[in-house]
Amino acid sequence: MSDAVRSIVKGYSNGGGGQVHWRMRPPVSENSGDDLYCLHPSPYSGAAFEELFSHLDHSKRIIAPDYPGYGGSDALETKASIEDYALGVDSVIDDLSANRPVDLLGFHTGCLVGVELALQRPERVHRLILIDCPFFSAEDSERYLNAYGQSHKISSDLDCLRVQWNRAMMNAERGLGVERSYQLFSESVRAGSGVNDAFAAAFSYPSIKKFSAVCHPTIVVATQSSLLEPTRNSACSISGAKLVERLDITYSVLDHHAEQIAELVNGCVANSE
Repeated sequence: MSDAVRSIVKGYSNGGGGQVHWRMRPPVSENSGDDLYCLHPSPYSGAAFEELFSHLDHSKRIIAPDYPGYGGSDALETKASIEDYALGVDSVIDDLSANRPVDLLGFHTGCLVGVELALQRPERVHRLILIDCPFFSAEDSERYLNAYGQSHKISSDLDCLRVQWNRAMMNAERGLGVERSYQLFSESVRAGSGVNDAFAAAFSYPSIKKFSAVCHPTIVVATQSSLLEPTRNSACSISGAKLVERLDITYSVLDHHAEQIAELVNGCVANSE
């Protein structure tokens, strides 16, 4: 385990629907610039960024909140939307970063949460860095919603965890390692029957309408993944967005390629300050 991971501080902020859990890597050197908030993919938590924490700019605070219902955050009484996740993140920003503008780094579902937060609180967000965006037409979103957004049924049969387990072990076989894969598996099943809620929220989100309303400086990063074309399309939808294609990055973006992603993020932030 790296020194950066060992130094992670954890805590809670009070949100409108309950407590929101977060991880923070304090600056290793003298603090400078905006805080960087990392917005996680579904169905995980801020733990998805722990390897990346080790490589991101050591002069910045790096904060990864858990969306309501995921990781250590309280679930809402009703099924959450992308707007609800953005409000949860906003409560952490309000608590930890006060009135200072922040940078947002989104991955998969986190791209949608970042866009929504930028629209809800435009004065609070300095820039967006979006990696592999689930940016779909209404027709495609409906199809994916029917396939992946249904409520998860928990039973006494271990087979109810089969999908999450197979996903974790596929990552292990790709070199992520059994221990790290098991950690992410554990984070995904913490959501219980709500494990698919973020998928439902993502595929119900009007991304074309929302992305086109963004007016913040935005860098969109496309890796060689199933989201390559949607990510390219998302960059075209945001006025002035810069598209960066990294087709050498093929899987396990936040772990196996953490150093390359961090180098890219650090460069994007430094070049736009």
